[in-house]
Amino acid sequence: MSLFFKKMIDEDSYFAIWKITEKLDYFFNKLELSPEELLKINTYKNDRRKIEQLSTRALVKEILPKNCYIEYDKFGKPELKNPSRNVSISHSKDFVGIIYSKNSRVGIDIEFISNKIERIAEKFLSKKELQQIDNQNKIKNLYLYWCAKESLLKIYGKKDLSFINNLKINKINIETKGKFTAKIETSTFKHDYVLNYEFLNNYLIVWCLETNEV
Repeated sequence: MSLFFKKMIDEDSYFAIWKITEKLDYFFNKLELSPEELLKINTYKNDRRKIEQLSTRALVKEILPKNCYIEYDKFGKPELKNPSRNVSISHSKDFVGIIYSKNSRVGIDIEFISNKIERIAEKFLSKKELQQIDNQNKIKNLYLYWCAKESLLKIYGKKDLSFINNLKINKINIETKGKFTAKIETSTFKHDYVLNYEFLNNYLIVWCLETNEV
């Protein structure tokens, strides 16, 4: 694995992205997996899924204290333990990314950019959001909306959100590089967010911290 991108967000929050170049055997040799962990990893029949899971653990060990590990709650939301940190994880093709923070809930999404996203735009965008899309930068705009909603879903940490009805992205000006705003809105929860993004080669990374400053 090689560090592809690393960023300090604030004094308590960081994210890192690694490029995966190794085969499955590398991770089995590098990581000291317990019998329980081996059993869980081997439930994945696809080697690619095994590599995704093991590369995440390897990245945690590279950038955090040796005894730090990941646990998952009943909704599948990850959390770092020893020391305790909020964390979010994303994979796309050859990359794995982790964002973590001591004090803020976090979300990250990495996506490889392709034209396929046009086929599903109406499944995750509201009518208002569809009208906001800049047709001159259509594919990049669609991925910004998709990654933003994935990041917000990870911050919220539960499975009961509608991408169209509960995750609302304000109009993005792609010429204003690096930031845009959005909100999560349900009958019992409402919060505004600032989302950050980077285009790296043919990938998009969107990340967010839940703070009171918008």
